[in-house]
Amino acid sequence: MDGTNFLFSLAGVTVNGTTSQNLETAIDMRETTTKDSLKHKTYEAGEDGSTITVEGKIDTSATYSITDLRTAAAAKASIVCVYGEGISTTGGRLLTFNGLISSLSESAPQNDVPTWSATIQITGAIVETVGGNVDPVVANELPDLELETGFDAVVVDLTDVFTDADDDALTYSAVSGTEATATVGVVSADLTITEVAAGTSLITVTADDGSDGTVDATFTVTVNEA
Repeated sequence: MDGTNFLFSLAGVTVNGTTSQNLETAIDMRETTTKDSLKHKTYEAGEDGSTITVEGKIDTSATYSITDLRTAAAAKASIVCVYGEGISTTGGRLLTFNGLISSLSESAPQNDVPTWSATIQITGAIVETVGGNVDPVVANELPDLELETGFDAVVVDLTDVFTDADDDALTYSAVSGTEATATVGVVSADLTITEVAAGTSLITVTADDGSDGTVDATFTVTVNEA
């Protein structure tokens, strides 16, 4: 990956910068695990002391100061770094890792904009995310159901209710807002609604893509006396 955008979190504040380094070359990354259809990989940090050089400017929109950077460098404070193409949670390729500022240099401000260059020592593992994750969405709303006592149970097929742009395999769960009226259970993509008594219940169905992406669909079940 050719170095482009770089950011790190400093005491809850985001610091933006750039780097011209190729991280794989700088760190001699070695893959240790792969999961989630190659979306996520974990690498060793390479040899101890692996570093990357980052540069930045502190303009009027910045929420940190050069003093904040000096303090972090002096304290060898741990920072969380994100390096990648576009710095986005929904696209591109991102590398996330912990590090510390091992050295900091400053340049004379130009037009009252201070510039800085920091050497960041990488600590711990590097986690790669390719493409980020897109949450599933509701493709077809579930219609409300009106039933009569004595129906015992009905099964609703969830196959076409949700879609996922990443083609992640979805798992489903469901909750009945009023279990005194109806209970629910999900097996694979089949939602079973079981009668308890006359009344109304709001049913919430959740689709989970396994990558921290979820979406809910709701509908009402009304059970009338036969």
